[in-house]
Amino acid sequence: MANQRSGHWQKANGQLNEYIGALEAELEIAVQEYRELEDKFNALVAEREATQPTEPPF
Repeated sequence: MANQRSGHWQKANGQLNEYIGALEAELEIAVQEYRELEDKFNALVAEREATQPTEPPF
């Protein structure tokens, strides 16, 4: 019976490790997408700031 319980917990641990691995992979993708969007945003802000006049038009 102890072997059954041990086997059960080993199986559960393996499944949890697979799930954790999948979550970590998804997180890496999300972080990469976020960084790409942040870079695009920063480029747009820099472009806008470069094209705005330094003094008010009046």
